[in-house]
Amino acid sequence: MIRKMIQPAGPPPAREEDTIMGGQQS
Repeated sequence: MIRKMIQPAGPPPAREEDTIMGGQQS
């Protein structure tokens, strides 16, 4: 969740969540 705020608002939030959540959960 913190990384999302640090990352730029370029790509859609759905992709960012998928990448951060998937990477963290994996």
